[in-house]
Amino acid sequence: MFYSSPRNRLKVQVALLEKLECDILMTPKQMSDATRGTWEGARKDPYVVMHSSGTTGTPKILILKQGTVAAHDDFQRFTELGGEPWYGHHWTGKRVLTSFPWVHAGGVLLLAWAIYNSFTTVTANEWPLSGAIADHLHVNGNIQEAWYSPSVVQDVARNSTYLENIAKLDDVSYAGGILPADMGNAINARTRLFGTFALTETGIVLGEMPPAEDWGYYRYNNCLGHSFRHFAGDMYELVHTRDEAIEPFQGVFYTLPDAES
Repeated sequence: MFYSSPRNRLKVQVALLEKLECDILMTPKQMSDATRGTWEGARKDPYVVMHSSGTTGTPKILILKQGTVAAHDDFQRFTELGGEPWYGHHWTGKRVLTSFPWVHAGGVLLLAWAIYNSFTTVTANEWPLSGAIADHLHVNGNIQEAWYSPSVVQDVARNSTYLENIAKLDDVSYAGGILPADMGNAINARTRLFGTFALTETGIVLGEMPPAEDWGYYRYNNCLGHSFRHFAGDMYELVHTRDEAIEPFQGVFYTLPDAES
């Protein structure tokens, strides 16, 4: 199934549908029965079809596999392997409000993340989510956690009432961009703030909760199979390298089966 953003221009929508050779529009009455089989046989089957952001041209088609999504289940094994719990562990049993819609990889992946880690995903009927609606739900929605784009966090940080109300949450996470230090510090002074990192190709990149004072930094688990390769000057790029020993954690290589790094 292909989920396309309703924000796409008509020309982009048509280009994506033509590239996928889509000619069927699915409605609830047409949903097919779930397939059955072994995990070994199903792990490379499609989970959902997404597209990239399109910042460099027409968006790329990306087919996320069942193995990409199931990695979020394996992340729960960190403690068995001698590591710290991944940040998804902290949301178990709670209600998590998100600004990421179902046409966004963050929203689609959060559904699976919630099933594997036993928490409830909450979305608003308004998108893009505003700070005003987020604040309303913080106060009235029985919300304990939040996973936002930086724009929502900034909306909250700019309003003194919203800032005081966000103290009702156990913690707030953000993904999708950089958060200005002054706004992050304002949130972090009232509730636990931490960043997460995800790509459509990789799914949610497994990491650990950093110390509270390091909310602006990411802390990756060794099971990611990552390294930082020098790019230029004092800049390094995060590189995933295929490793059969940690295959269940490396969802990116289900999405990109021919890649080695």
